[in-house]
Order: sequence, then C-alpha cells, then structure tokens
Amino acid sequence: MKKKTWLSLLAIFCSLLFVVAACSNDTGSKGDNKDKAEAEGSGASGDKTLVFGRGTDSIQLDPSKVTDGESLNVTIQIYDTLVKYKQEDTEVQPSLATEWNVSDDGKKWTFKLRDDVKFHDGNDFTAEDVVYNFERWATSADFIYYGYMFGATEDNLKGIIDKVEATDKYEVTFTLSEPNAPFLYTLAMSPFGIASPKAIEKYGDDYFKNPVGTGPFVFEEWVPDDKITLKKNGDYFGDVAKLDQVVFKTIPDNGARFMELQAGTIDLMNGLNPQDIQTVEGDDNLQIIRRPSMNVAYMAMNTDKDGPMAEKKSARRSIWRWIRSS
Repeated sequence: MKKKTWLSLLAIFCSLLFVVAACSNDTGSKGDNKDKAEAEGSGASGDKTLVFGRGTDSIQLDPSKVTDGESLNVTIQIYDTLVKYKQEDTEVQPSLATEWNVSDDGKKWTFKLRDDVKFHDGNDFTAEDVVYNFERWATSADFIYYGYMFGATEDNLKGIIDKVEATDKYEVTFTLSEPNAPFLYTLAMSPFGIASPKAIEKYGDDYFKNPVGTGPFVFEEWVPDDKITLKKNGDYFGDVAKLDQVVFKTIPDNGARFMELQAGTIDLMNGLNPQDIQTVEGDDNLQIIRRPSMNVAYMAMNTDKDGPMAEKKSARRSIWRWIRSS
C-alpha cells in the first residue's frame, strides 16, 4: 500500500473535507503495488502513482464552465490562478503573479507576472494570455462565477471590470468601474485558472476534454465514468510534484469504494459511510484525514418547474423551518 510519507500530498485535494487513506509504516519501494500499476496502465511498477477513489466523474475539465467539486478537484491540479489561497485559510499568496498593487481609489490593480512559466503545450505564459482568458470569460454565458463575482449581466458583460490590459509582457492591469473589496480574493478562486489560448483555439468545442494549463499536473487521459489520469509536470515553476501520476477513479457506490481501499487498489477515497468509520479506526492500514471546511453547503429549490416548490410557499417555508431547527 502507499506510504504514509505521501500523505503530505493531500494538499492537492484542497476542497475535500474528509478522506480515508491507505497507509503502511514501511518506507521502501512500492513493489506491492505492481499489480495495481499494471491494472491501471500506469507504466513501470516503479512509478509513484496515487489513485483517488471518488463517487462521480467530472463533468468538464474547463474550470470556467463547471461548478461541481468533482470537476474542480481535477482542474485545480492542471491550472494555476494569478494568486492563490494559503493552505487552510484565505490569505492570498503569489502564484502566476509575483506581486501586485492597487491605486488609492481602489479602481486599478496592477499585477507583475512570473517570466518563467510555460503552458503544458510548450507556449510561454505572458500578460496577453491573462487578457485573453478574461475576455473569453466575460463573453461566455457558461461562466457563472464571473457574473456572480464581478456583477456581470446581459447588458454589461464585463461587470465591474472596465478593462484588462497587458501593460508589459509580464504585467497586466485591471481597471474597475468601482472599488471591489474582494477582487484580489476572487482571483484566487479555482474557476479563474488560466488556460492556454493556443489550446482553446486548437480544440474549440472539445477543449473541455483537452485541458491545458500551467499547473503541477498535465492532463493525460479521460475514460468517461471510469478514470482521469494526470501526469507530473516536471517543468513546473513551483514545487515539482513528488508523484508521477494521479488517477481519479470513479466508483459510484461508497461501500464498493471502501472495499477497493481495503484491497489496496486505490489509495485514497472520500464518501465514507458513517457505519464504516469504526472499521477504519480499528485498522492500522487505514487512516481518516480531516481538514477544516472551506465549503458552503446549500440546497437549491427549482421554482421554475411546476410542483410544490414553485406553487406552495408553505412547502418552501417548511423546509426552511426544518433546516433552522436542525
């Protein structure tokens, strides 16, 4: 089974609240994973491959077009944002941007960019790529977060962002119509990952299944409803991954996923059934890993569809009362 020393890599699954991991106390080679490596098609048995079991497949691998966690858990490995959150809190740190400043009136933000970054397709990352992505997002009806965060509407597609300009090869400037206190924090959200313009042009409508970013892992393969495989980006500008591959394996049933973990065919899983917690705690080969929540849980009511949610205010009120009393 995978080694405990790999557990520091759990940071890559930054949106997960609760995972179960297989572990062992030895620190030798992972020869006991040879059969799994061959079964997963991961190449030589010496490869460091982590297999993460999850309940649902991703919808798309273009972060600007999805809101589901299973898609974003993958795309956050492929893309970088201009800035990023510090682990376990929302303090903003450099990422593709190394530094930034804001004008006294709060309307102009200028970001200095790294000059040593390449997209996975080999193209250099520059300020023009940032401009391209923001212009694409502003004109996309699919990017829900852009409208939410920047106040964009059908009549004002750019929202509070008046202009995005490449003021130097490695400098980009945002001009806002009004000050926006969370602007910097918004740019750290994973849906605002910067994609390769050349790849978007190349793949067109199929870009969502051929993602190209600058992140620590490179997209390799997607077998729908089965697995998504990413490989290490050896040229990553940050800390290069200790893993050679990460496989996101879809196993819909929680119980079946847990059995795969116990058998050693996967290394990590989420969605553990409550009744299995005691089993995990009593097994030295398994451990539960908890982290602070960064998620907001909600239940949406479709009031556009005929039915009690649309027709009866009392039904919606009953649910609201139940939630408040829980």
